[in-house]
Amino acid sequence: MSTRRFSRIGLVVALVYAALAVAASGYDLLRAPSGGWLDLRGIETCLATLPACWLVDAVLPKIGLPRPDFYHRLESPYTVVAVAFSVLSCAAALYFLTAWIESRIRKRKSKRGKSQ
Repeated sequence: MSTRRFSRIGLVVALVYAALAVAASGYDLLRAPSGGWLDLRGIETCLATLPACWLVDAVLPKIGLPRPDFYHRLESPYTVVAVAFSVLSCAAALYFLTAWIESRIRKRKSKRGKSQ
């Protein structure tokens, strides 16, 4: 029986998510505004960090900090920090969710092995 304290699968999932979210946010940050009357700048960052985006958007004003503005990110280093926090919190949530699912599957397999 393994006494591993961390999930390798969860770590891989979290690292892949973090790499993709950083790439999407970086592309979004470096892209010039375009589209005329319809400009969707900031949408990649918002979609990549959606669960944490809602949390950050709800919590920060309650503690006296302004909401992050994903459209004008170059003007505010605070928003870059908020995006980094969102990516890290989403990666952590994915790690724990994947680790929990992996532990449930391992327990189910071990119960099947003992009953046969």
